[in-house]
Amino acid sequence: MPDAVISTVTGGPDLDTVREMFAEYGADVSRAYCLNGFDAELAGLPGAYGPPRGCLLLLRADGAAAGVVGVRALSEDCAEMKRLYVRPAWQGQGFGRMLAEAAMGHARAAGFRSLRLDTLDHMKGAQALYRAMGFVDIPAYHDDTAPGMRFMERVL
Repeated sequence: MPDAVISTVTGGPDLDTVREMFAEYGADVSRAYCLNGFDAELAGLPGAYGPPRGCLLLLRADGAAAGVVGVRALSEDCAEMKRLYVRPAWQGQGFGRMLAEAAMGHARAAGFRSLRLDTLDHMKGAQALYRAMGFVDIPAYHDDTAPGMRFMERVL
C-alpha cells in the first residue's frame, strides 16, 4: 500500500490542487444532476470549508494528490461532509475510508454532534462505505435536491 498522508489545506498551491480535484468530482457528478453554485464554490475556496469549524483535507499517496474531502458547518451542532473524491488511479486502496474518518475526526474535534452528507443512487460503493461507518438514511435536509439523491447522517 502506498504511503498516505492527509493534510489540512487553507491556501497556497494545495488549495489549487483541491480546486482541481473538486472540479474532477463535479465533472463526474454533474452528469447526474446540476451542481447549483458549484463554480462560485470553487472560485471562493476555502469559503465555508475554512477554519475554524470547516476544513479541506487532501490525501497524498506516495506524494501524489490522490483524494480530497471537505467539511462545513450546517448548524451549531451539525456538519456536512462534501465532495469526498478519490482519483480513479487510487481507488480501491481504502483512501475513501481514510478521508471519511479524517472528516469525522475533524467534525468531532470542532464540536459538532452529527455529520451529514448527500450522495447519489448510482454511487453504490460510497453508500456501502458510509453505511459501514455508521451513517443511516435520513430525509432530505436541504432544498437543492434532484432525482436519485440520498441523504445520510451519523452521530459523532
